[in-house]
Amino acid sequence: MVNAQVIAAGFYVPEEILDNNFFVNSSSNPYLVYIGQDEKQNPVFKQERVYITEQKILDSTGGIKERRKIAHGQTVVDLIEKAFINADFPADKLEGIIVGTVSDETRYPSVACRTHGRIKANNVRYTEDIGAACSGFTHALDHARLKIQEEGGYYAVAGAEALTLMVDYHEINCNLFGDGAGVVILGPTQDKERGILATEFRSDVSGIDFIYRDKLGLLRMPQGPKVFAKATRGMVEIAHSIKEKAGISKDEVKMYFPHQANGRIVDYVGGKIDPQNTGKVYRNIERYGNMSAATVPVAFAEAWQNKLIKEGDAVVLLDVGSGLVFGSALIRI
Repeated sequence: MVNAQVIAAGFYVPEEILDNNFFVNSSSNPYLVYIGQDEKQNPVFKQERVYITEQKILDSTGGIKERRKIAHGQTVVDLIEKAFINADFPADKLEGIIVGTVSDETRYPSVACRTHGRIKANNVRYTEDIGAACSGFTHALDHARLKIQEEGGYYAVAGAEALTLMVDYHEINCNLFGDGAGVVILGPTQDKERGILATEFRSDVSGIDFIYRDKLGLLRMPQGPKVFAKATRGMVEIAHSIKEKAGISKDEVKMYFPHQANGRIVDYVGGKIDPQNTGKVYRNIERYGNMSAATVPVAFAEAWQNKLIKEGDAVVLLDVGSGLVFGSALIRI
């Protein structure tokens, strides 16, 4: 059977940097603390506001120092276009574009369809958006894998978000989120030992009210401690099970790319899947924050372009998103 292998990868993050001083010196400090919705789905906040310092941001986010903000007038399509250019792959060789995103401001036409037109990928015949929140990229990757196995061809798979457009900058969780896009190009291979060797997905609707977008279109996360508990446990479990599914030992894994949801989550997951702290767990959250579906492909493309991973290496992608939904992919480069 034809398999899907990684051909190229690129990423883009906007130029504007929001450092921690942006939040400390904001007129919104002290911040509101969102706790849920009333019967009419209006936001409800604690009576007491919380004053933050840079150290408090570092402690609560697990080390985030900077995050990127999309320029005025830009959309996620602009971010994907720049990430695709950085991947350095001919647009006319693509047959499909699949995008993981929940940041689309228009909903339709799809981001994938608009990207198709923007990059002038004249031979594309399949476009699709995947709305699995922070787990959107691995879900999109799996859809592309199946299409390639069925029909061959080259696919651009993107994770792209503009979360700063839906953040409530009066609420304390606003300092977690940033914008960016990563693109991975998949193509067919006859080599059964290369490419995407396994994928695995899980859903846990007990966390359905942990992270969501409210009726005002704003990103809400009223259950932070519960997100931590569920996200860490789920990502550790799926990291172990996908290795078994692919028949890969832990020693064979060159690098893990977990969703950069929060630095404390990354550190906890890393301690479980790389307990000897050998440097296998990729981390860039301190520079970009939580970019939802963009975090894993940006991290992967960053490592790819810096030659931290090479042909023959086995890598594991892990993410968790609103729902809760978990995704993973084990790839032999």
